[in-house]
Amino acid sequence: MIVHTVDTFHDATEFLKQNTYHCLVTSGKVNGEKLLSAIERLMSFSRSSPIVVIAGSGNEHEAAELIKRGVYDYLIKSRETLERLPQVLKHHIFNSKKSRRQKPRFRALPEA
Repeated sequence: MIVHTVDTFHDATEFLKQNTYHCLVTSGKVNGEKLLSAIERLMSFSRSSPIVVIAGSGNEHEAAELIKRGVYDYLIKSRETLERLPQVLKHHIFNSKKSRRQKPRFRALPEA
């Protein structure tokens, strides 16, 4: 597993322009910038990689908005969450790969 760490969302965007990742893990706030203000930039370069947020405290409004915008999971930082993190990441990576492989299925409807 290769892990890159960055200090700003701008740096993350620069990494995403040059590399493909299986998963992105971020805090809800990096160097004073909230993820809500950067999520569109990250999503545009993430190439459908799942984004998982680990927040220091729960903010239901922020969590709901981020999920609406495409974040796969919003976790509250705790010992239990960090212990479960490897399984959570495996789950999201597997499901994102699976959904990218699946082709939309259409069936012909009879004409009226």
